[in-house]
Amino acid sequence: MKIKVFTLLFMVSVLFTWSLTAMANSTIEIVFNGTDVTSEFSTNLVGNTVFVPIESLNSRLKFGFLVGSTPNLIILESNEYTIYLTIGSTTMKKNDEILKLKSPPFAKDGVTWVPLRAVAEGFDSKVVWDQHTNLVSVITKGKVEK
Repeated sequence: MKIKVFTLLFMVSVLFTWSLTAMANSTIEIVFNGTDVTSEFSTNLVGNTVFVPIESLNSRLKFGFLVGSTPNLIILESNEYTIYLTIGSTTMKKNDEILKLKSPPFAKDGVTWVPLRAVAEGFDSKVVWDQHTNLVSVITKGKVEK
């Protein structure tokens, strides 16, 4: 009987520790060019895609952005690229190239959320995801200012 109780307590403690570890890692950290900018970003994990508010991303990538002539169109501009995204659409246009998105941009509570990897790579930044630490690392290709 003592062995069963001990085994049960051990298993409960292991499950409790594992669940605390999983909860602790639910925060997504974001690093730009080696600088931790997690506090500057709200994040939203949808499926396997990290979304960020477009305004937060602009503070780091420094692109020009505006909402297009239709409310769902997002236009992002740098010296080299113009990127077109449409809320709810899984396609992104980079200059004249059409690219497929894993998850579409969306709007929620007045905030426009865009897929971090797709937009950063659209401006030729390198993006690395560490699933064990929930860390997104973005290395920009120099200035993208317009």
